[in-house]
Amino acid sequence: MKRIIRLTESDLARIVRKTLKEDKDKNPLYNDIKDLLRDSYESKESKVYMLRQIADEIESDMKLRNDVSKRWSKEKEGR
Repeated sequence: MKRIIRLTESDLARIVRKTLKEDKDKNPLYNDIKDLLRDSYESKESKVYMLRQIADEIESDMKLRNDVSKRWSKEKEGR
């Protein structure tokens, strides 16, 4: 039997934050980057620069993945 549960916006936001935090803690890349930055003797500016480079690379990878996904979907529909 299905049940309908009503959530407030703050309940939903709390669930999303908790889920994202759990995923982040289990992500080995996140932990590796965090360890590398913590153990690094680089300046704060250098660490920020490295993080921006990593974020830019991840963002471009995500855009590429989404692009390929969209093209794949359109090709499947065209068949």
